[in-house]
Amino acid sequence: MTTKLTKLKLKNIGGFKTFELNFHEQLTVLIGKNGLGKTTILKSIALLFDRALEIAITKFENTYLAKFHLPINCEWLTVNN
Repeated sequence: MTTKLTKLKLKNIGGFKTFELNFHEQLTVLIGKNGLGKTTILKSIALLFDRALEIAITKFENTYLAKFHLPINCEWLTVNN
């Protein structure tokens, strides 16, 4: 089973008020001038895969972290090989 990131949505993170990126099924390339947000996009994706953040949110689910809104949203596609 393979899981693929299909869409990334950012809100009020880095220089983005709102941003949405649909990933190509096979390959997505980020190209642009300096300061346009390529690194922000990559760091946001890295946060999605950061196990420590997931554990922290789960552990403190019933505390103030439950109200914490991470401005990163994504959609996943699971494919059976």
